[in-house]
Amino acid sequence: MGAPLYPTRDAIFGDIAPVEMGLIERITVSLANLQLAARQTEISNPQSPITIYLPLTAGHHVDHQIVRAAGERWAGRRRIAYYEDYPYAESPDQVRAAWGKKTFRAKLVQLDEPALTAKVAAIACYRSQLSTFFADEAEMAARVRAYAEATGGGRPAERLWRKEEA
Repeated sequence: MGAPLYPTRDAIFGDIAPVEMGLIERITVSLANLQLAARQTEISNPQSPITIYLPLTAGHHVDHQIVRAAGERWAGRRRIAYYEDYPYAESPDQVRAAWGKKTFRAKLVQLDEPALTAKVAAIACYRSQLSTFFADEAEMAARVRAYAEATGGGRPAERLWRKEEA
Protein backbone atom coordinates (compact mmCIF):
# COMPACT_ATOMS: atom_id res chain seq x y z
CA MET A 1 0.00 0.00 0.00
CA GLY A 2 3.06 2.24 0.05
CA ALA A 3 2.93 3.36 3.67
CA PRO A 4 3.71 1.68 6.99
CA LEU A 5 0.72 0.16 8.75
CA TYR A 6 2.25 1.16 12.07
CA PRO A 7 4.26 4.34 11.44
CA THR A 8 5.32 4.93 15.05
CA ARG A 9 6.50 2.82 17.96
CA ASP A 10 3.30 3.70 19.83
CA ALA A 11 1.21 2.46 16.90
CA ILE A 12 2.76 -1.02 17.23
CA PHE A 13 1.25 -1.18 20.71
CA GLY A 14 -2.15 0.13 19.68
CA ASP A 15 -5.05 -1.36 17.82
CA ILE A 16 -4.66 -3.76 14.91
CA ALA A 17 -4.70 -1.89 11.60
CA PRO A 18 -8.04 -2.51 9.87
CA VAL A 19 -6.27 -3.85 6.78
CA GLU A 20 -4.77 -6.63 8.94
CA MET A 21 -8.08 -7.87 10.32
CA GLY A 22 -8.28 -10.37 7.45
CA LEU A 23 -4.98 -11.82 8.64
CA ILE A 24 -6.72 -13.15 11.76
CA GLU A 25 -9.10 -15.15 9.58
CA ARG A 26 -6.27 -16.41 7.32
CA ILE A 27 -4.31 -17.63 10.35
CA THR A 28 -7.45 -19.28 11.75
CA VAL A 29 -8.00 -21.08 8.42
CA SER A 30 -4.34 -22.17 8.36
CA LEU A 31 -4.69 -23.60 11.86
CA ALA A 32 -7.84 -25.45 10.79
CA ASN A 33 -5.95 -26.87 7.79
CA LEU A 34 -3.21 -28.11 10.12
CA GLN A 35 -5.92 -29.68 12.23
CA LEU A 36 -7.30 -31.50 9.19
CA ALA A 37 -3.83 -32.80 8.39
CA ALA A 38 -3.56 -34.14 11.95
CA ARG A 39 -7.07 -35.63 12.11
CA GLN A 40 -5.79 -38.85 13.70
CA THR A 41 -4.21 -37.02 16.63
CA GLU A 42 -5.58 -35.49 19.82
CA ILE A 43 -5.50 -32.03 18.27
CA SER A 44 -8.42 -32.96 16.00
CA ASN A 45 -10.71 -33.63 18.99
CA PRO A 46 -12.17 -30.46 20.56
CA GLN A 47 -12.85 -32.45 23.74
CA SER A 48 -9.25 -33.61 24.02
CA PRO A 49 -7.09 -32.65 26.98
CA ILE A 50 -4.68 -30.79 24.71
CA THR A 51 -3.83 -27.22 25.70
CA ILE A 52 -3.39 -24.40 23.19
CA TYR A 53 -0.76 -21.85 24.28
CA LEU A 54 -1.33 -18.26 23.21
CA PRO A 55 0.24 -14.92 24.12
CA LEU A 56 -1.56 -13.09 26.91
CA THR A 57 -0.91 -9.84 25.00
CA ALA A 58 0.64 -7.98 27.91
CA GLY A 59 2.13 -4.97 26.19
CA HIS A 60 -0.64 -4.94 23.57
CA HIS A 61 1.77 -5.59 20.65
CA VAL A 62 -0.29 -5.88 17.47
CA ASP A 63 1.43 -9.10 16.34
CA HIS A 64 0.59 -10.74 19.66
CA GLN A 65 -3.01 -9.48 19.43
CA ILE A 66 -3.39 -11.02 15.96
CA VAL A 67 -2.00 -14.39 17.09
CA ARG A 68 -4.19 -14.43 20.21
CA ALA A 69 -7.36 -13.54 18.29
CA ALA A 70 -6.72 -16.18 15.62
CA GLY A 71 -5.78 -18.81 18.19
CA GLU A 72 -8.88 -18.16 20.30
CA ARG A 73 -11.10 -18.29 17.23
CA TRP A 74 -9.54 -21.59 16.13
CA ALA A 75 -9.37 -23.19 19.58
CA GLY A 76 -13.11 -23.12 20.14
CA ARG A 77 -13.81 -25.09 23.32
CA ARG A 78 -10.28 -26.39 23.68
CA ARG A 79 -8.36 -25.50 26.81
CA ILE A 80 -6.23 -22.37 26.38
CA ALA A 81 -3.31 -21.27 28.51
CA TYR A 82 -1.89 -17.79 28.01
CA TYR A 83 1.81 -17.21 28.48
CA GLU A 84 3.15 -13.88 29.68
CA ASP A 85 4.70 -11.87 26.89
CA TYR A 86 8.16 -10.97 28.08
CA PRO A 87 9.43 -8.27 28.69
CA TYR A 88 6.00 -6.60 28.81
CA ALA A 89 5.03 -8.89 31.69
CA GLU A 90 7.56 -7.10 33.88
CA SER A 91 4.75 -4.57 34.34
CA PRO A 92 1.89 -5.99 36.45
CA ASP A 93 -0.35 -3.24 35.03
CA GLN A 94 0.25 -4.48 31.48
CA VAL A 95 -0.55 -8.05 32.53
CA ARG A 96 -3.83 -6.92 34.16
CA ALA A 97 -4.71 -4.82 31.12
CA ALA A 98 -4.35 -7.92 28.92
CA TRP A 99 -7.14 -9.63 30.86
CA GLY A 100 -9.66 -7.05 29.78
CA LYS A 101 -12.92 -7.58 31.65
CA LYS A 102 -12.32 -11.30 32.12
CA THR A 103 -11.01 -12.94 35.28
CA PHE A 104 -7.84 -14.95 34.93
CA ARG A 105 -6.12 -17.37 37.28
CA ALA A 106 -2.37 -17.97 37.29
CA LYS A 107 -0.51 -21.25 37.49
CA LEU A 108 3.22 -21.33 38.19
CA VAL A 109 5.39 -23.60 36.10
CA GLN A 110 8.85 -24.24 37.56
CA LEU A 111 11.76 -23.86 35.14
CA ASP A 112 14.83 -26.02 35.54
CA GLU A 113 18.18 -24.72 34.29
CA PRO A 114 17.89 -26.26 30.78
CA ALA A 115 14.41 -24.75 30.36
CA LEU A 116 15.55 -21.31 31.51
CA THR A 117 18.61 -21.51 29.23
CA ALA A 118 16.36 -22.47 26.31
CA LYS A 119 14.04 -19.54 27.06
CA VAL A 120 16.95 -17.09 27.05
CA ALA A 121 18.25 -18.59 23.80
CA ALA A 122 14.81 -18.29 22.18
CA ILE A 123 14.48 -14.63 23.18
CA ALA A 124 17.98 -13.98 21.82
CA CYS A 125 16.75 -15.12 18.39
CA TYR A 126 14.77 -11.88 18.11
CA ARG A 127 17.92 -9.92 17.28
CA SER A 128 16.09 -6.95 15.79
CA GLN A 129 14.17 -6.43 19.02
CA LEU A 130 16.96 -6.90 21.56
CA SER A 131 18.14 -3.30 21.30
CA THR A 132 14.57 -2.07 21.82
CA PHE A 133 14.40 -3.56 25.30
CA PHE A 134 17.95 -4.33 26.43
CA ALA A 135 21.43 -2.83 26.27
CA ASP A 136 22.79 -6.18 25.06
CA GLU A 137 22.22 -9.93 25.20
CA ALA A 138 23.85 -10.22 28.62
CA GLU A 139 21.40 -7.73 30.12
CA MET A 140 18.51 -9.60 28.52
CA ALA A 141 19.70 -12.91 29.99
CA ALA A 142 20.13 -11.36 33.44
CA ARG A 143 16.67 -9.74 33.35
CA VAL A 144 14.96 -12.90 32.14
CA ARG A 145 16.60 -14.87 34.95
CA ALA A 146 15.75 -12.21 37.55
CA TYR A 147 12.13 -12.07 36.39
CA ALA A 148 11.81 -15.87 36.42
CA GLU A 149 13.27 -16.04 39.92
CA ALA A 150 10.99 -13.25 41.18
CA THR A 151 7.99 -15.00 39.62
CA GLY A 152 8.88 -18.25 41.35
CA GLY A 153 9.74 -16.71 44.71
CA GLY A 154 13.45 -17.48 44.36
CA ARG A 155 13.19 -20.52 42.07
CA PRO A 156 12.86 -19.84 38.33
CA ALA A 157 9.28 -20.12 37.14
CA GLU A 158 6.86 -18.63 34.69
CA ARG A 159 3.15 -17.98 34.93
CA LEU A 160 0.50 -19.38 32.66
CA TRP A 161 -2.94 -17.81 32.79
CA ARG A 162 -6.36 -19.33 32.23
CA LYS A 163 -9.67 -17.56 31.91
CA GLU A 164 -12.05 -18.41 34.70
CA GLU A 165 -15.39 -19.67 33.53
CA ALA A 166 -18.35 -17.40 34.21
